[in-house]
Amino acid sequence: MKTIKFLGLFFTVVMLINCSKDDDTSYPLPSPDPDPVVYVVGGENNGTHYVATLWKDGVSQALTDGSQDAHASSVAVVGEDVYVTGVQNNGTNNVAMLWKNGVAHPLTDGTHHAAAFSVAVAGDDFYVVGSEHNGTHNLAALWKNGVKQPLSDRDSKAYSVVVSDDTIYIAGTEWSDSAHVPVAMLWNLPANNTGSIMAQQLSDGSQFAAGYTVAVSGEDVYVAGCEARLGNDVATIWKNGTAQALAEPTNFSVVESILAVGQDLYATGSINDGTNSVAMLWKNGEAQPLPAIDDTQKTWGRSVAVTGKDVYVAGIESTDTATVSMLWKNGVAHPLTDGTRHYFALSVAVILQ
Repeated sequence: MKTIKFLGLFFTVVMLINCSKDDDTSYPLPSPDPDPVVYVVGGENNGTHYVATLWKDGVSQALTDGSQDAHASSVAVVGEDVYVTGVQNNGTNNVAMLWKNGVAHPLTDGTHHAAAFSVAVAGDDFYVVGSEHNGTHNLAALWKNGVKQPLSDRDSKAYSVVVSDDTIYIAGTEWSDSAHVPVAMLWNLPANNTGSIMAQQLSDGSQFAAGYTVAVSGEDVYVAGCEARLGNDVATIWKNGTAQALAEPTNFSVVESILAVGQDLYATGSINDGTNSVAMLWKNGEAQPLPAIDDTQKTWGRSVAVTGKDVYVAGIESTDTATVSMLWKNGVAHPLTDGTRHYFALSVAVILQ
């Protein structure tokens, strides 16, 4: 009986081995989840001048040589290409700049002050918004592939741009002719250059208001910034032109960046009670303070990005002697700089690779 059992087990093993050899089917291994790559831009002080700086996964790259003041204000990443906008001084005036993969492309000739605040990329086209002085007024402007298009003939600035369904949406500020009070603005125009610019005033000009950021989700257009109420500037979102305050008017507050992802709306900025400034993240209107490395220091949120379930905020923390470039991931603070000099982070973009 023992011999029979042994032989039975032997033939079973042989059959299994033979079956496995005859099966040539290959089964691909599951692809690993892509890793997020985090890009942050801003500036750092070299002891003499500010240097426009890009941080990729925390590693800094200087975009300027430090011989004149410069800073980076916005970053967009498409495939292998990294677009950064900002400002570089030429010794006399500030020049609106675009850096593509680290290569500088001036958008203005430097005869007047100019600034580039935001960049968006759609297809083969890039869009930059900012302002340029014409000798009399500072005028909001759009540069499509480097070609300038004025947005207003009044004192104005364009701070943020997005492209959705072949339409360009731009948030900014325009000063009224009479009282010279800043008005929050939304401009939109066709991306194919076939239509006229549509300008919409989001505030009535009776008190200070500014549109610093714009986002689009389906048929809804969001502009965010601040509007004066009861003596304080209050963080405000305009949804399809209707204003909604995100904070109480007892404190100063502002939204610097807004992002629509699916059904969720993310915003970042800060609230200041007159003594301390706290970086804030709002998700669908619900406020979340972002912690400082040192709880006694001030913080400001400047830009928000979302990838999957992860929420990234770039901003600034002050110390007693300097400022620190900050990145918050899901509410956890990660300093990008050591605080030995003045640094600041103004924009964040995250892609999966």
